[in-house]
Amino acid sequence: MMNFTKIALGACRILLNQKILQPMGFQLQNRREATTLTVMHLVGWVFADADRVNCLQVGANDGVTADELRPLRLRPEWHNWLLEPNPAVLAQLQHNTRSEPDTTCLPFALGPEAGTMKLFVPDRAHLPANDRNRDNLTQLASLDRGKLEFELINLFERDSVPDSWIDAIEVRVLDWPSLLNREMDSPPDVVLIDAEGLDAILLNSFPFEQQHPTVFVFEHHWTKPEQFEEIRTLLRREGYWLSPVGHDTVAILETFIDQTYRDYPFGQPIL
Repeated sequence: MMNFTKIALGACRILLNQKILQPMGFQLQNRREATTLTVMHLVGWVFADADRVNCLQVGANDGVTADELRPLRLRPEWHNWLLEPNPAVLAQLQHNTRSEPDTTCLPFALGPEAGTMKLFVPDRAHLPANDRNRDNLTQLASLDRGKLEFELINLFERDSVPDSWIDAIEVRVLDWPSLLNREMDSPPDVVLIDAEGLDAILLNSFPFEQQHPTVFVFEHHWTKPEQFEEIRTLLRREGYWLSPVGHDTVAILETFIDQTYRDYPFGQPIL
């Protein structure tokens, strides 16, 4: 009886991997530890059967570091627009995404209004010469100077940082209408926002009266509780279910779940 049970469980594992999980870009592990839910798992589940996916990433960084959508962007049905305003990091992004089937890199930040703004970045010339953290800075840039200063204090374990450690560069800023109507040729299906603390502002200014992407991904780690509650209320009102995934929140359009999948496979969303 025990051998039969093991054989049956093994067959179920193989079928689950081949028919459901592998087409989504992940699989069950052979070892006993449970697979950790990631943004890639959840977004991959949503678009597993899609013929075309339009992906918009705001604050794309270098397109590799901590980028959970990269494996999905490599699929031929994915069409991608990646925003990165930092010129030095944009060059890395363009290099790293050259093998992706259909990816456009855009040299802009996103804000409530179009124009120009100061982007605050670490000034490597003034950082400690021998500190091991000098090379761990590609993700550190923000339109909020205080946010960058806080990050540098934590990274270098200091009580404060000198002004010379932070540089300001002027970058072009798009608003939602100019981005969606001029730079993209199709409405986005998935929108990932990594704006280093400005995620709430960008979500609050999204033109829901015109478009409802199937999925939003945003970082709640730096969002104040009252801001998160405001976002949660907004997205629930617009018909989204919210699920926490690590430091991020994934919001899925409720009509998609109702019409496509009756059983939500990744636990109870935040209602």
